[in-house]
Amino acid sequence: WMASCLQKYLQYYPNNGYDTYTWNTQTPNSVGAGVYTLIVSYASGCYDTAVMTITNRQQPVVTLNMKSEMCYTEPAFELTGGMPAGGVYNVGDSLDVDTFNAVLFGIGTHHITYIYTNASGCTDSASIDFTVHPQPQITTLKAPDLCTGSDAIDLDDYVSPTGGVYSGVGVSQHFYYPSLAGAGDDTITYLYTDIHGCMDT
Repeated sequence: WMASCLQKYLQYYPNNGYDTYTWNTQTPNSVGAGVYTLIVSYASGCYDTAVMTITNRQQPVVTLNMKSEMCYTEPAFELTGGMPAGGVYNVGDSLDVDTFNAVLFGIGTHHITYIYTNASGCTDSASIDFTVHPQPQITTLKAPDLCTGSDAIDLDDYVSPTGGVYSGVGVSQHFYYPSLAGAGDDTITYLYTDIHGCMDT
């Protein structure tokens, strides 16, 4: 019987596909999980049946909650904050990274992606842009030698950038008073913090 059907097909339909396609559902491309049957046939009466099982696997929902910036001088830290736990972190083209090291990755913006694959093999990811800020650099000018009776000097005239905090004997805000310090050498400490929280001393 099969040989007879094949012979009829080759005789009457040497270059054509099947003549009829019959599904057990009218829209197999838009349905959910289940078993779907397709029956194909020729006008000769020959037919065949194919069965497909569609399984919907649960898609994970991935989030990434971590800080988005740091200063270049901060120590390296372990990458965490991706949920569900058990995924991997990529930093730019660097794959499966456990620790972010600012010295290694450099100043600038880096794209960090957390990728998680569940037991069903479904994958989702979440990303952030992470910025490494440069450390501010303080430059100083040598202050003049003063007498104990000299007028106060404005310390902002001897450092750049200004806007930081001074400390030391004879210092009040950003002024140095020789009369308060007394004779001798004095060390004045200047701490500057930029808008990103990065510091230099």
